[in-house]
Formats: sequence, structure tokens, C-alpha cells
Amino acid sequence: MSAPPNHALVLRAAVDQPTASYVRLEEQKNILSEFQRDLNEFVLWLEEADKISGIPLEPGNEQQLKEKLEQVKLLEEELPLRQGILKQLNETGGTVLVSAPISPEEQDKLENKLKQTNLQWIKVRH
Repeated sequence: MSAPPNHALVLRAAVDQPTASYVRLEEQKNILSEFQRDLNEFVLWLEEADKISGIPLEPGNEQQLKEKLEQVKLLEEELPLRQGILKQLNETGGTVLVSAPISPEEQDKLENKLKQTNLQWIKVRH
């Protein structure tokens, strides 16, 4: 004869299951939020880099040439770090876009933003 069910254990399991689901959902939301923040920060950096590289030089203006050269050197020093950040964004994005609790429209929007970010990165690198 089997022992009667332990009602405390059954009740605990019933309480724990939704709690675990809620915790997972909150973790996914946090990861999504961090991904969006990091992606936005990276896009801002790319825009700044693009702006610096797009400043037209005035012929004969040596001070402007020196300033731009210094800005370009600083950007160039950041490239390895930024490449690592982009790699992490691509990896996280692949996971987030599949598992995050977002609408298909929001998923498409984020996926397109990540693709555009990669294209902009290529432009800045060259």
C-alpha cells in the first residue's frame, strides 16, 4: 500500500512551479533590457565614429587636420574592444531574439537593428 500524499509537498510544488516560471520570465526580461541598452550604446558609438570620419577637411587647416587625426587615432584604439562588444551583442542577440518574451514585430525590429549595426560597423572599420 502506498503512503498517502504529503499535502505540504504537493502544495509546495504547486507554489514553486509558477514562481520558477516567473523568475525565468524576469531573467529573460532583464537580459532583453540589457541587450537593448548595450545595442543602443553601441549604435551611439558607431554614429559618433561615423560623424568623426565624415567631417570634411578644410584645405590648409593644419589645426583641424591634427584634431581629426587625434580623434581617428582614439577611435582606432577602441576598435578591438568594440569588436568584442559587437561579437557579444551578436551572440546575445541570437539567444534573446529566440527566447525573449516579445512580440514578433518587436523581434523583427531588434533583429533589423542588429543587422544594421553590423553593416554600420563594417562601414566604420573601412
